[in-house]
Amino acid sequence: MGRANGIDVVTAEASLMLGPALAGLLVGWTNAQVALVVLATLWIAAASALLGVKIPKPTVTGRSVVQDTWAGIVYLAGNPWLRGIGLSISVANLITGSLVVCLPLLVFQRFHSGAQLVGLLWALAGIAGVLGSVLLGRISTEGRERRLLVCGLMLWAAGSLILSLTHTVWLAIAAMLEIGGSNALIFLPAWALRQRRTDPDMLGRVLTSSTALYFSGIPIGSAIAGVIARSSPQAALALAGVAGVIGALLAVTMIPRDSDVFVSDPVLSI
Repeated sequence: MGRANGIDVVTAEASLMLGPALAGLLVGWTNAQVALVVLATLWIAAASALLGVKIPKPTVTGRSVVQDTWAGIVYLAGNPWLRGIGLSISVANLITGSLVVCLPLLVFQRFHSGAQLVGLLWALAGIAGVLGSVLLGRISTEGRERRLLVCGLMLWAAGSLILSLTHTVWLAIAAMLEIGGSNALIFLPAWALRQRRTDPDMLGRVLTSSTALYFSGIPIGSAIAGVIARSSPQAALALAGVAGVIGALLAVTMIPRDSDVFVSDPVLSI
């Protein structure tokens, strides 16, 4: 399971690595409109790749999609492991949302550089994420998920705080490498623990609701950073770093220490 999760994270990090780099090059060589057209073309290509995929017929539950979705939300809310993971990562993901807004401003205003450097910084974060996922994917995280997750969230917070204070490109590079590399410490343990602590019959519904919760912090972080960054991108990044610390504290206090293999609990079943 650890290696499969590692491959999953590697593919996501590869996209994070190649996407910003490609966008930065396109904007630097042409303009933003061309970059958006290329992005739309890639989305169409990705959707087309799924046309020939045959998906097994789902098990008939006798309930609507809305009912199944609500069942997943209720299960997540009643499962202390899933609830703790979801809340801690969603709060910490304010950092990601803030980076989307603040990193370009930091590059333009403080480093007096352009889109190429923004793309390079994101690409370096992706490279670090790929390497971290490959290394951690070869190691069993069982029984250590909570500690690894907390360490990863604290590294996220430290990276955001370093970016808020840096005046040099090299320190910004180091911060983005730290943020990217710590993704493996966050998502591999979180996904492994989520899988082991979820009733197999509920896995699909839990994956949907928990993933939505994980990434809800990104648009919220971008919205908050967009307001604060009008006066100070550094303040927005510092506030995001504090959110990362809060996320780590939530993981410590809300995720139970017991990480044994899942045993079906009728109280948590829907």
